[in-house]
Amino acid sequence: MKSMKKILALCLVVATAVVVTSCGKNATPSDAVEAELKGIQTEEIKDLKKSMPNSLDSSYDKQWGDFLKKIQDFDYKVKNEKVSGKKATVTVTITTYDFGQAYQSTYDQIVNDAKSGSLTSSTDVTKYTYDLLFKNILGVKDKKYTKDVVINCKKNDDGEWTTDAQTNQNLLNALMGGMVEKIAAISGQQ
Repeated sequence: MKSMKKILALCLVVATAVVVTSCGKNATPSDAVEAELKGIQTEEIKDLKKSMPNSLDSSYDKQWGDFLKKIQDFDYKVKNEKVSGKKATVTVTITTYDFGQAYQSTYDQIVNDAKSGSLTSSTDVTKYTYDLLFKNILGVKDKKYTKDVVINCKKNDDGEWTTDAQTNQNLLNALMGGMVEKIAAISGQQ
């Protein structure tokens, strides 16, 4: 499904936001994690959109922007920090919208409509898919997705802590409300 690849491209935009916001003085591992998470929450949507692949349908620009805003509207709590020399782990609880379930509902509806004959050769499947996907993901109202994520940290030669946030798939999945995991599971079924 082409739209799955485009959603994964959006995930890369979120990951880029993690990379862009990871700079600054971080005296502790928790400081480094806090700085990155706060940076993601406050990154300008227009800056995030600049990172979006050109292959995304520009007629849905407003919906993509609204989705990015919802992704940024997560809550987090630093729960635990374990330091061992120049390495550390920080456990963070991410609470956000269950985009994974919204994506699953979209996929299930598309499959059901295809089986029932509701989708015909005259159906603009791309438009149908985007309309349904945005209706579902933007329609999620409550933050019911919660995930604990372990973020690995290292102390650099300048004495500042850095994290693995830009490559941490568990963090990306949590920020995306379980959507990365759902896309992978659905892709594995096909």
